[in-house]
Amino acid sequence: GFAVTPARDGEEAIALATAEPPDLVLSDVMMPKCDGFEVLQRLRSQPATRDVPVILLSARAGEEARIGGLEGGADDYLVKPFGARELVARIEAHLELSRMRRAGAVLVESERRRLHALLMNAPAIIGVLRGPEHVVELANDAWCHAIGRDSPAAALGRRLGDLLPELRRQGFLEILDRVYATGEPFRGSEARVVLQAPGGAEPRELFVNYVYQPTRDRAGNVDGILVHAVDVSEQVKSRRDV
Repeated sequence: GFAVTPARDGEEAIALATAEPPDLVLSDVMMPKCDGFEVLQRLRSQPATRDVPVILLSARAGEEARIGGLEGGADDYLVKPFGARELVARIEAHLELSRMRRAGAVLVESERRRLHALLMNAPAIIGVLRGPEHVVELANDAWCHAIGRDSPAAALGRRLGDLLPELRRQGFLEILDRVYATGEPFRGSEARVVLQAPGGAEPRELFVNYVYQPTRDRAGNVDGILVHAVDVSEQVKSRRDV
């Protein structure tokens, strides 16, 4: 029940797979022009074919050959001679795994977009800073309103210290540096922030309750900081006026 497109050599296989990515690649290791390992390497190096399952076929038996194939990025490694039923079963298994991965990726992307929409529309001031220089990766509408910018595009990709240099004199950047270095979150209560308004207008004074929460990569290393702040200026100023 499979639609099979044959290739005469490794170069043709790469060209066919690149032009129209298949659901699975079944490749002999020994081929003219480039062998199965090079085919595998080149398919893995291209975004369009990076996740296509690859099964290598070889006459080389033994654990070393099998491990070498799998470590090279193959999804499976079959040693000749093998039975037709075994080959078909493995193909079907990897096609099903690939289908499940694609379905999972769609769900993850859908959830990512939903979470992004929630963050962007949240009433709290939310931003994500990436790396030791605190580059703005995400800034929601409340953040942009607080700093007097029209849209997140004005903030994204910029270092926070360049975007808001006035923060250097108020201790916030030093706290960010400490959170990034130690991995320990920081909470501030009714902290006074003075922001320089664009266009030479009068500076704005805010009071915020905020959290700097470090984020981590897969290895557990700090790779950024989530900023969550709530504007409590009205409450603070109301107490002052009493």
